[in-house]
Amino acid sequence: MMILLLLPTLLLMHVASGDREGGSRDLSSEDFARGADIQPYSLPWWHPEIEWMARNRIPGPSNHPQLDNDPEFQRFLKTNTDEGHRFFDGRNGYIRQPWRLPRGHPNCDNYFIYEELPVHDLPTVHFDHPDIHEAYLNGENLPEDHPSVAGLLARVLPDGHPDVDDLFLEHPELPDWHPDLQLLVDDNPIEPIYVFSGHPHITNDSPAIDDHPSVHHLFEAHLPDSHPNVDDLMREGFELPSWHPDISQIVIPRSMATSPGSILCLVIATIVLIIMLARNITKCRNS
Repeated sequence: MMILLLLPTLLLMHVASGDREGGSRDLSSEDFARGADIQPYSLPWWHPEIEWMARNRIPGPSNHPQLDNDPEFQRFLKTNTDEGHRFFDGRNGYIRQPWRLPRGHPNCDNYFIYEELPVHDLPTVHFDHPDIHEAYLNGENLPEDHPSVAGLLARVLPDGHPDVDDLFLEHPELPDWHPDLQLLVDDNPIEPIYVFSGHPHITNDSPAIDDHPSVHHLFEAHLPDSHPNVDDLMREGFELPSWHPDISQIVIPRSMATSPGSILCLVIATIVLIIMLARNITKCRNS
């Protein structure tokens, strides 16, 4: 999987007596009347939902951060739970051995807030980029000349995350709680450029035209910073990498019926026809 995340900080609040499985509930006004003043704990954006993890009794990994000796987490526990709350770390702790939640246990997600997705740190991909999640699940390898995914995602991956480039070579199975990989890229949709119906197809040996509008300028807002100047490529010739989007999806000739030239001719012909009809009608009235 492109991004293997640390498993959640499984937290159970207000443990009631008994070990019977029961449905969770959201906190009500009665809870707050009894003093249920929640001081939420902040989790990273990629963290799975605590309630879902707890209800499915999904254990955390051996490298899960320690909680029993974490000062911030312990302050959170003391603020929101009673003294009998179960410990978390160690072989028999809740993270490794998740027990069933007792009946009437509040919804764990009431106690957590999530950091916002750092969209400004996500890499931008072109509009025709394959769906990353589907590509990974299908066992597709990255193209040979693809930039390092680990480098592109370095600012959004949690500490200790496996090397993403290696993961795309081996394709280990993603855990159920892993976020959709497509969330980790910022799609940059592009509006295609429509050209006249007789416009030649662009190929790597298309001749450069001196008075042609700047192609690079037309697409500059959608090109990555490292993209070569398109006008220079058109003059010098080029070979597109295998992963490059199909140019035919970017530069689209209009159909003859919707071509501006065809529409102009139709308008002119209509005006001439109206003038001719008007003259004939006038002649008929005067005769």
